[in-house]
Amino acid sequence: EAAEAIRLHGQVVVVEAAKDAQASELNGLNKQNALSYNELSIKATSLESEKDGLVGQVLGYEPFNEHIKAVQDEKVMILSDKVAGIDADLIEMALHLDEEFYPYFLTTIAKQG
Repeated sequence: EAAEAIRLHGQVVVVEAAKDAQASELNGLNKQNALSYNELSIKATSLESEKDGLVGQVLGYEPFNEHIKAVQDEKVMILSDKVAGIDADLIEMALHLDEEFYPYFLTTIAKQG
């Protein structure tokens, strides 16, 4: 009976050692998870702050872009008006040349015929 008690005591010691090892491993994993959670929380806060800054920049650029578009539209209108004026001048010059030289063309054609 004493031998059985010694054998059982040995098994209890082994089981308790395994239990202590598992508890130690579990504590280590819990600490690691806590660190990972804290690191992720810090990173999330940092990213949210960066996002807020970028949103602020975008909101600041929108009025600027609208102003640029308005200026570009104005410049396009001015350029379009100038092109239309040049076209009108060219048409007027072509008509003037036709009026001035048309009789000479007819004379030249009549002489050839």
